[in-house]
Amino acid sequence: MKRILAFIIAAAAISSLFCVVPAQAATVDEKVVFVRDGGSGDGSSADSPLGDIHKAYNILGDEGGRIVICGTYTMKTAITEPVHSGVVTVTQNYNDIDYRENGYITPGASGKRYILNGPTVFEDIKFISNGKSGLLIIAHYNHVTAGEGVICEGFVNTLVNTAITILGGCQVGLAPLHEGESGHITVKSGSFLIAGMNRQFTTSHTKMTKIEIMGGEIGKFYSGNINGGKGGDAEVIISGGKFTESVAADYGIGGDLNVAIIGGDFSECPSITGASGGNSEITVSEKCEAQVIPLLSGFRKITSSKGVTANLIPEEVFGSGSFTDSKGTVLPYRVYYPEGYEKGGSYPLFFYFHGNGSRGTDNKSQLASNHALVSKALNCGTDMVIVAPQCPKTSMWVQNYPGGPNFNPDKNPETPYLCAAIELLDSLVKDERIDDTRIYLGGGSNGAAACWSVISRNPRAVAAAMIQAGTGATGAANRVAERCLTTPIWTFHGDVDSTLSVEGTRQIVKAIQDMGGTLIKYTEMPGYDHNIWVDSANHPGLYQWLLSNVREGAAGCFVKAYDKAADTEPVTEPVTEPVTEPVTEPVTEPVTEVTTEKEPDVTAPATIPVTDPVTTPVTDPAGNTEGGSGILLPISIGALAVAIFVLVAAIVKTKKK
Repeated sequence: MKRILAFIIAAAAISSLFCVVPAQAATVDEKVVFVRDGGSGDGSSADSPLGDIHKAYNILGDEGGRIVICGTYTMKTAITEPVHSGVVTVTQNYNDIDYRENGYITPGASGKRYILNGPTVFEDIKFISNGKSGLLIIAHYNHVTAGEGVICEGFVNTLVNTAITILGGCQVGLAPLHEGESGHITVKSGSFLIAGMNRQFTTSHTKMTKIEIMGGEIGKFYSGNINGGKGGDAEVIISGGKFTESVAADYGIGGDLNVAIIGGDFSECPSITGASGGNSEITVSEKCEAQVIPLLSGFRKITSSKGVTANLIPEEVFGSGSFTDSKGTVLPYRVYYPEGYEKGGSYPLFFYFHGNGSRGTDNKSQLASNHALVSKALNCGTDMVIVAPQCPKTSMWVQNYPGGPNFNPDKNPETPYLCAAIELLDSLVKDERIDDTRIYLGGGSNGAAACWSVISRNPRAVAAAMIQAGTGATGAANRVAERCLTTPIWTFHGDVDSTLSVEGTRQIVKAIQDMGGTLIKYTEMPGYDHNIWVDSANHPGLYQWLLSNVREGAAGCFVKAYDKAADTEPVTEPVTEPVTEPVTEPVTEPVTEVTTEKEPDVTAPATIPVTDPVTTPVTDPAGNTEGGSGILLPISIGALAVAIFVLVAAIVKTKKK
């Protein structure tokens, strides 16, 4: 009881940080100006309205006042407030007359911007869109409040281009960033996309934002910066409202993030992510725990009625390694070993393949916050070894996507880096502390294609796999399906994926089912494009399912002899996946953040040889120590046999002469 009381007091203290601008009641001294389409009066009454809202702002001046939309107002251009220190209230309700019944504000046929330059309240007002145009409210770090009675119709609150978006900070091209400013967003009603700080800036900053959600319906939620830029601190308190999309509390936050959830409806919310790059903490009230706790990832500390949970952050606890395969291909990777690993035991192995957007040589990007499968595996409650290799930008894991006519599981993987990754996986499995009946794969996009590829080439080696949007190729699904009948696979795909068509996954799943396969699980995500990484990783029961699967018998060797034809086979199937990870807005405005934090100085236990296979060659069962996993042995024997045959033939021919 004392702990619950302490929580209530803490939540109240956090709530006191958010001093809400109250809804403005008309007073005798308050200036009131009326506006609607076609108005040609002086704005003094609904019978004499102005036709341009900018003129209304000029009449109000610095002290602010009330703008009454007494009908319909169509935004022909952006609305830009003049600078004002007093509160401006924009409404359609005045003296008990509700003008929302026969009017509204609309951005028209194309999206518009509403640029604030002082504290502003929207209340008792209706916004209407044609479903294709959005409205971007840019607060410039002023206090913006969506008060009571806000109605939003026709907007799609998943993209800035189609939503009513409240941007707490600045939009690039409109105003410079000023250090020391802090923003404040309050929502009591309406339907919005929320972004707490800046949009499209590429520079870092140290600003502060406060966001309070008391009601309404919230689509996408970003507490920080979107489409570039990083930095700042955020305080978020949620006491009401319905959340229908992901709560990306981590987005663009470079400093401290404090979230308190004491109310609200999260029944349709797929995920709530914390700031992996800074200090992120969340407090969840007991009445919200059942909905909220399963959705959390990336938070350093979680406080609930059950106490405090400290989560591990991948970038901080993973060591760094480099692997050189039998052909000389160098593959950087990150690895996590559970506490006590060096003392022996039996641990599962989770091997993760990133998508094309995380390619590089920094050996960091594959652990970024959008790789939620890694973070969830790290904090799932089961000790396991987790490995995440990195493919360079000059290549990819898979070129011919599984399910397409050019994918051939009977040949060696067609890219050298997938070959190297499989050799690395094979070397890890040979460690006696790894339970080779519990080898798990996970991957997104091109990395998910790698999972299909590895399983197809090694159909009895993997205990289970989690695959996120792993192919768009069609026409030859049976080649994959017949190899995946005995492996438990849970695959996810967005049904409006414009990068890798959902048809690729649908055909493979159907082919497996048609062949009698019962181990395939498929979750199609309605309304999702390619970017499903965090939300699918938070699917209820995913990790319980993964860890419940145990392979009968040892995994054995993952690596097959090289097929020389495959090494030289040209790539004839077009590569349809873009080189960057999909984002929540158009590709021209990428939201992927590139972090610049110092590489954590974390290394694997010194007794574990696989952290530096370059200097510690792996010995295969036959005693081969040429590096890799013995795949040169059958080639060497074959070459020797051919040489002996040629020599004998030459001797016989000489004798005949």
